[in-house]
This record gives sequence, C-alpha cells and structure tokens, in this order.
Amino acid sequence: MNTKSLSLLFLLLFMSVFVSGCFGVDSNFISLRNKIINSIPRQFHKNIEFSLGAFGLSAARDIINSNKEQSKNTDIINKMLDCISKVQISVYKSGVNNSRVNNQISINLSIVNKIDNQMYRRGYQYIVKNYSRKEMTMVYVKQNSEGELAGMYVISINSDELTIVQIQGDLNKLFELIIKDNALDKGNLIDAVTYKTD
Repeated sequence: MNTKSLSLLFLLLFMSVFVSGCFGVDSNFISLRNKIINSIPRQFHKNIEFSLGAFGLSAARDIINSNKEQSKNTDIINKMLDCISKVQISVYKSGVNNSRVNNQISINLSIVNKIDNQMYRRGYQYIVKNYSRKEMTMVYVKQNSEGELAGMYVISINSDELTIVQIQGDLNKLFELIIKDNALDKGNLIDAVTYKTD
C-alpha cells in the first residue's frame, strides 16, 4: 500500500471517529451525565463510555451480515439498525468497594426530581418511572417537530452502577419493528402495529 493510500485510510478513520460520533460521547451527553452524577450523593467511577454514529452502526451491520451462520433474526436486526442514527452509552461503577461499608444506595424523591428537571429542560418526558430506595429505572422520550419519537434516554441506578443510554433516530419505526418481532415470536398474527404518541 503506497503513502497516498495510507494517508487516505487514516483520514477516513479520523473522520469516522471524530465526525461520525464513533467512540466519543458528545458534549450534551456529557453535560447531562455530569448533572445526573452530581445529583446523587455517591461516588461513581467511569467503567465504559462510548458512542456509535453512522460509521460505527454501519460497521456493526457489516459484522452481522458477514456472519456465515446468519439467524432468522438478521433481517430484523438490520432493519432496527437502519432506524438508529446514534447510540451513546455510559456505565459508571459505584465508588464503594469496602465490604464493611454499607453499599446500598438511597434513592429519594429529591434525586428523581433533579433528574426529571434536567430531562425536561432538554425536551424529554418520561414514559417509565420506577424507583425504590435501592434502585431506579427511568425512560424518557423526545418528539421532533412532526410529533414523532426522535430520541430516548434510559437511566438506571442501583448500588453497583449508574447506566445512561441515549438512542437517536426513527424510534416510531424502531418500536413498531420490536412490537411486530415480539408478536411473531409468540406466534401471534398482526397485520399492522403502529406506535404513536399523543
């Protein structure tokens, strides 16, 4: 491979990582993550954090399609990936490792409200809110100007870790595919399933 080809390859890799959003989460995600962490009276340490944009999702699709033993789910997985434009994931582990220290997290309404406020400021509304003193899971969605679901956050907190997942794309279509796929797995016949919000 000549020098010109190598330069082009490195340029493509640079653009795929830094322009398409592969690996590094964006500033909006970082800001929200920090505000969530600051709202919880507990130490967390980064475990995993990455983002997949157009390039990363395309690579995932190629890996699935290159599998010689493709399952019946390959087609539906590809269709689901086509609905997603970006995924960002952050997993933080609890900072308490001493077994003699009480490792139970204490979730209260104040923490829930602080997270709610941060999400509302970003145009998200919750569709799932489930919490107790030991754990919490909340799902938020955002609509575009046409009233279609375009973004979703899943936030989960327990004594061991904090997990934040953001998905962007055509979520109406994604949920429709998921519902249809689950219905077919159970042997149910569904002519059309459409997920809509008010």
